[in-house]
Amino acid sequence: MQPTMLAAVLLPVTLSALCPCPSSPTPEDSPVCGSDGRTYSSECELQCLAWSSSVRPALQLVVLPAGLSVAHPGPCAPPEAAAGRRRRYVVGYQEWSKCHKERQCGYPQDGNCTECGEGDEKCRTMCGWNCSCGCAGLPTGGLDEFSHYWWNRCYWERGCTENRRDLCVSNCDSEFCRNLCHMDWERCSCGCVQHAAARVGSTTWEINGLHRTNRLRPQPQHRRLTRDQGVTPQRRPGDVRPG
Repeated sequence: MQPTMLAAVLLPVTLSALCPCPSSPTPEDSPVCGSDGRTYSSECELQCLAWSSSVRPALQLVVLPAGLSVAHPGPCAPPEAAAGRRRRYVVGYQEWSKCHKERQCGYPQDGNCTECGEGDEKCRTMCGWNCSCGCAGLPTGGLDEFSHYWWNRCYWERGCTENRRDLCVSNCDSEFCRNLCHMDWERCSCGCVQHAAARVGSTTWEINGLHRTNRLRPQPQHRRLTRDQGVTPQRRPGDVRPG
């Protein structure tokens, strides 16, 4: 068997061990078209490949481009269809940006949420993301501590930080490309809002001594995120993106 063929067979197995994708189905688990023109089964799979190409040189028996990112959701299409998708993305960003500014979704207004108590930063964070996701036409979620917990956990595990967007932007040479990077970041974070809503609605768990009971009863092992582990406060939706 040729080395490249062997790598193609072993790569998914290796990646599944090094970079496992979430088992629970979400909108993020649908096929996406990569910036290399190849279709990936999910955004998680693409992220794992991009990660492995930068930190696991031994896996580069299969050529992986630098700065691999999502070009658009859904399978890669012929050039004519791809051009149509690009036009829709441009309109989508412009509409989102207009809505985001009008509704003041960004920090410190956070959508001018009236449901949050004074000093409740977790609630305000979720309110700001609900506002931003709503402008993108994506589902919103809860404002409570449990929603924030599951969103925050997903946010870091999926790599939906501003670094994701900034890395994507660093490989751009046009405003169109930068807009795509920003909307990709929005989609990733809003996918975590949906993930949190699903978890809050279907599980039983305990966080910081607070107990909540719903239909199911799994007790997940929680990983505390601290500054010692390199975690920094996440940027709010709509913060100024790099030019």
